Amino acid sequence: FSTTFMNAKGFKVEFLVPNRGSEDHMGKPTPMPTLGGVAAQPLRFLDFLIKNPVRSVLLHGGGVAVTVAAPERYALHKMIVSTRRRDEAKATKDLGQAAFLIEAMTPLHAAELVDVWVEAWDRGAKWRTCLLRAKSRLPVEIRQRIDSAIVSCCADFDRTPTSLGVAPLDPASPADLAS
Repeated sequence: FSTTFMNAKGFKVEFLVPNRGSEDHMGKPTPMPTLGGVAAQPLRFLDFLIKNPVRSVLLHGGGVAVTVAAPERYALHKMIVSTRRRDEAKATKDLGQAAFLIEAMTPLHAAELVDVWVEAWDRGAKWRTCLLRAKSRLPVEIRQRIDSAIVSCCADFDRTPTSLGVAPLDPASPADLAS
């Protein structure tokens, strides 16, 4: 079974399916009989990524309407998958994409980012570990943007910053005293 197809112009389509089961399914195509012999590649966390997609426009000609993952979900998905990569270059690329989106979103859409952070955080200890590990690998200014968004929005979700992975500030820290 093939999961990826490319036309003569290099346009590539890859069929994906959420992998909610055992890691044994990773790398093994899932047959999709209704698609006439096509298979889909199981992808961990895909259900999280594609929940509540958004409509957008592909800038080509007069514009092409598309449905894509919400940017806040894409950012956190990239953070999470970066922690599972064996290829350091791909993990770094994932974190770079996440950082770019977080930087763009936090000035006006911090609440949306925190909403998705809360959802991911509530999915369990393994998800929390991935979020914190990925956040620790982001540039300091991006980590601060995430923490600031959580601090400013957490009350809207009946949470405290520490309950969402933001460490309390150390009052004796020189950086804290300077502000």
